Amino acid sequence: MELQEPTKVEIDGSREPYLKARDLARMLSIQEGTIQDWYRRYPDFPAIRLPGSIRVRASEVRAWLHKFTRAQKEIA
Repeated sequence: MELQEPTKVEIDGSREPYLKARDLARMLSIQEGTIQDWYRRYPDFPAIRLPGSIRVRASEVRAWLHKFTRAQKEIA
């Protein structure tokens, strides 16, 4: 299955596309449900809610994951 070109909308001065959770899940080789779980469990997860779906920017999620994993290592 081929990824469709995301719609490019300028928000917050950035033209980076917002991706559907399933598209980002494919990029990260994880389940789509994992992204949805992060959205529900973590208030600081970088996503926007649209009717019927959430949208994310890949760079913001990668930065969040880096910060999250560093914090988890500090706790351990």
